[in-house]
Amino acid sequence: MLLLPGSAYISASRPRRLLLYIAIMVVVTVGSVLSRIILTPTGLLAFVVCSLAIYACGLIDGCRVLKEKAALKPGRITLYGVVYLLILFLLIYFRATLLGLNIYSIPSNSMYPTFEKGDYILVDSWLNSIDLAHDDIIVFNKNKDIKTYVKRLVGLSGETVMIRKGVLWIDEVEKSQPWVKKSLNKTAISTTFKARTIKQGRVFVLGDNRDHSFDSRHFGSVYVKNIKGRVVMIFATHLP
Repeated sequence: MLLLPGSAYISASRPRRLLLYIAIMVVVTVGSVLSRIILTPTGLLAFVVCSLAIYACGLIDGCRVLKEKAALKPGRITLYGVVYLLILFLLIYFRATLLGLNIYSIPSNSMYPTFEKGDYILVDSWLNSIDLAHDDIIVFNKNKDIKTYVKRLVGLSGETVMIRKGVLWIDEVEKSQPWVKKSLNKTAISTTFKARTIKQGRVFVLGDNRDHSFDSRHFGSVYVKNIKGRVVMIFATHLP
């Protein structure tokens, strides 16, 4: 139990040091999340390194305090451990609400080559509709369907979407999409799609693997209110 952050301060009856330790951890965590610095690979690495450094300092200082105090109180450590694990569980279970972050797995190869089936993605769920932009990769539910989809946003409300000879056009302007492979963009529905104007409060989505994607070409535009978040990065890739 002494490996739990701050438990040594509890056993040594040093509440002020415990509060200082918790305050530092809270400031670093909340600051990293609210600034969204944690959503970049570099920022996430910096956060992990900083957290480990704080943890190591707390562990070393806690051991020193225990030696000075020479008093171990198992009851308090056990109680602290239970409370700590409960808080950790709540943070993980309600991470989308409390931290604005969530993790999803890619269920198919419809977003290949950007994502492959089995990849785990980190999603920013604190999404404001005005922040939506072309080429965002979003996670959403299709109308009343509880199934979760991951697709690329290609059209916003009021825009007209069309596919001609395999090329995407938005409001009669050709859109470059280098992530779409020609070898996966050959079927009839991938090469030709009649012009369609997107209604207000909705967006148009496509899978990067055009030939093997179930998207807005099939089920129509997606309500903005059904968007669960925007993909930030691949959290973990699939194992071969």
